[in-house]
Amino acid sequence: MELSPWPPPSEALATGEALTAPATPAMPIPALPAETVPTTEASGEALEAIPAEFAEDLMPPRPAHASYGPLRIGYLPRPAEGGLDEPLARRLAEALRQDQALRHALVAEGFSDSEDGDAAIVIQGADGFRDLANRLEHREFDVAFCPATVFVSLRNVRNEYRAILQERRPMDTSDPRGGGQILRQGVIFAGPASPFFQGEEPTTDTLKRLFRSEELVVPSAYDASGYFYPRLTLAGEFGVSPDRFRFAGSSRDTVKHVVSGLGAVGACDLGTIEHWLALEAAPDVPLDKMIRVLAYCPPHPTDPVIIRDELHPSISRAGRAINDALKAFFSRGARFALEPSKDDFFAGLAADYGRLDSLRRPGGPR
Repeated sequence: MELSPWPPPSEALATGEALTAPATPAMPIPALPAETVPTTEASGEALEAIPAEFAEDLMPPRPAHASYGPLRIGYLPRPAEGGLDEPLARRLAEALRQDQALRHALVAEGFSDSEDGDAAIVIQGADGFRDLANRLEHREFDVAFCPATVFVSLRNVRNEYRAILQERRPMDTSDPRGGGQILRQGVIFAGPASPFFQGEEPTTDTLKRLFRSEELVVPSAYDASGYFYPRLTLAGEFGVSPDRFRFAGSSRDTVKHVVSGLGAVGACDLGTIEHWLALEAAPDVPLDKMIRVLAYCPPHPTDPVIIRDELHPSISRAGRAINDALKAFFSRGARFALEPSKDDFFAGLAADYGRLDSLRRPGGPR
């Protein structure tokens, strides 16, 4: 069974309000020509040319030789999602420590934690979504592999971190109309325990009753594909805001719960269903024998790598070295690649984050 790409045919939104499209207006930063732009540090030392991908973000250079400790990189260990886990984080840390260009750039901007002035690199895992958000709010990380929903939920430091890269897994897509942003899509699906797993296509009214009565299996409350946009889709297309959830911990475990009959209906990213289940768990079983897609959600930007504003590659030699080193490491057979990104890609997600807040208030869809 081949699942249809976004957007699938659907009825008009019950609320009359369309979901925000991923493509968003440019941030209010004066655009410069898309070409290599030279600059100099505050010390007067000439810098290498700034890559064209950061030219439009050109800003006054940050003061050189600030007083820093080690370079601190944060991440959320999510091995079941195929992302950065502890073994891969250790490999990344070792590769970065051996990158002489990166080390020299860090020392030049004051990163050091030893008497000989050598720059250290520390990669630390957070204890969960909230812990990562809290540590970012306290500026404990210089760089972070950050879930997209955590990035747009930052309040006190939202303008102090900027996106420079995005994850790209095998089933993600690129949107050239949106500036090349990398997108992921969620679906709401039924398994063998659901009365709508087989038979005729259920009507909208029938699905409304189903979504109001059934517990929805999801990865976590911070998952854009499996919680965030499914809730917006249920509210928009069916006028329903479910309040019963089972948090499975990952998209792969969400699929396992539904396929095994532990749950009737679930939501997760489309790539997990096609890749983890169809290609690995049950490669000889047709997909339509395991799940039935009930609704497609709007695509959304994948998780970014964010960096402190003063280290943005447009103004910082260390930032450019960090950007280059990360792209190089993840181009060598890691679980995912990293593609260029920017804050504009997440503006639509940030707006939709506010819409989700409204669903939790009294008087929202039920």
